Formats: sequence, structure tokens, C-alpha cells
Amino acid sequence: MADVVTGTVGTAGDAGSTAATLINDLKTEFIAVAHFGNELEQLFKVEPITNAKTKQWNRMERLSIAATPATATEGVTPDAVGLTINSVTAVLEQYITAVKLSELSEATTRNPLVQGAIRTLGLAAKEVRAHVLYNIANAATNVFRVNDRANDNAIELGDLLTVEETSRVRAVLAAAGTPPYPDGGYRMVIPPHVQSGLELDPNWQARHQLVNNEALATGATQTTVMGVSIKGTTDNSFVSSTSTTTGNSNKIYTSIIAGPDALAVTDLMSTQLYVTEPGRGETDHAHQRWTISFKMTFKSVVLDNTFLRRIRSAGKDGAAAP
Repeated sequence: MADVVTGTVGTAGDAGSTAATLINDLKTEFIAVAHFGNELEQLFKVEPITNAKTKQWNRMERLSIAATPATATEGVTPDAVGLTINSVTAVLEQYITAVKLSELSEATTRNPLVQGAIRTLGLAAKEVRAHVLYNIANAATNVFRVNDRANDNAIELGDLLTVEETSRVRAVLAAAGTPPYPDGGYRMVIPPHVQSGLELDPNWQARHQLVNNEALATGATQTTVMGVSIKGTTDNSFVSSTSTTTGNSNKIYTSIIAGPDALAVTDLMSTQLYVTEPGRGETDHAHQRWTISFKMTFKSVVLDNTFLRRIRSAGKDGAAAP
């Protein structure tokens, strides 16, 4: 049976096993890499996994308030109205990746190859989660296209995300009744080539020269513009789609802006790292290899499409479609 490191407390493995001597190093390295640095996750409400295969999120709908609220009548008890509660249910999903290493003797178990394999798996776990979260957010039904383009094929090379467009989409969310985060604003996550275009926007540069010159000088990946906290991604999960309209941008990107409770995901506390020593299992009779693998169980969903928008725009790496 393989030694196991869980995402919470971990176990020391079988007594005398070489994996047992590495347990703390393995757990710390893998969990540190896998759990952090996912910018898109800041838009998701993270909740623990319950002891069930199906996860349920409950959403209490807002009360309908008249434009001219009625005044109360003295001595008259008002009628109580019912609350509307909608539920979103989804089955948890598992993601597994395994790597193989040739046999290492017990004396060399601290060889960097082992640590490198753990870090590589941690990066893979992070990328799996990042891609899954992006695919969920990118499936949201409400779309905001820069410069009011009618569809993706109409997006031109100059249709970049700007301070003005950021202000416009913030107004769209606010007009839809989207509540802000505790800091009073909304949050947006953008891919690198969209961020590049925003940083070259004269309005963005002028604002940062006045209030945040350090961010302008260092190319900081997080800034606040027009009441929107903007974070640039540092992974490859935000993939572009292709436009074939001659002369228009050949690459179209999605950025995500949202208020709280628009998206949800379960945490990674059930993440497990498995280290199988040479000779364990029925397929390694000659004790030739180590097998190291991770297993993640989680689920992400859209809770309320009203509270988020997919922003479709060109990026600075775009070229004219042939």
C-alpha cells in the first residue's frame, strides 16, 4: 500500500519506509505549490467538502423592492412575504496525475529528482484547478464585449480593455444589483495579453502616475481602477479563441469580473499525495521504479450569472486575421 500525505495533516507512512523520512518535506512542498497563486480563485466562494458525493449550494434571492417603497400604517401589522431559496447541486469530481522515477536507493532519497517531481506535481495540480475554474467562469451566460461589438468575430485589433471599458462594465454590474465585496468594489481577473493592453492605456498610466507610481514602474499585477480590483493571471489557464473575420483580431480573450457569491468552489483539503516505493504493487516485481501521484477532489459552479460578466476583448498579441 502506498504512503499517503493528505492536504491537512498527513501520515508518516509505513515504519522504516524511505518515504516516511521525507513526509514533511513532501507535504510542505506539494501543498505550498498546489494551493497558492491561483488568481481566478479570488472570485470564487471557497467552501469545505462535506461527507457526500454531491455538493449543494443554497442561494437566497433578493427581495423585490418597489421604486417607491410603501410606508407602514400605524397599528397595522404588515404582511410577511416568503423568501425564495434556490439551490445549485453538483457531483464532486476527481483529478489524478502520476509520474514515474527510476529506482533510487534509500541513501539517495533526498536527491533533487524526488523533490523536483513533487514540485512538478504541485504545479500540475495548480494548473488543473486553474483550468477547471476558468472553464466554469468562461461558461457564464452574460457577456460584455469591449466597444459594444455585436459578437466575437466583430472584435477588432484596437478593441482592448481600457479604463473606460472597465468603468462601463462596473456600471453594468452595479445596475444589475450586484453587491460589492467588503472593500466596496468588484473584482476582475485578466489574462497577460489583456493586462498588457490595459497597462498601455493612457488613462491607466495617467492615473497611476498620480496615485500609484510604484505599480506603474514595477508592472504590478494587481491594481484598483474605477472601483474594480484588477488582478493579472500568472498561468496559462486563460486561453484565447480564434476569430476568422479578415482584418479583425485573430485572438479573442475572456476576462472575468464579478461580485461576491457569483461563483463557488470546494476547497482542496481532500488533496492527497501518494508515494509508492519500488516493489510495491503488482506491476513492479523487479523493484525498478518509484511512482508519485496526486488526487484532487473538488467542484466549481456558477451560483448567480447576474453577478458576473465575461468580458470579451482583443489582446496586445493579436494580429489581423487573414
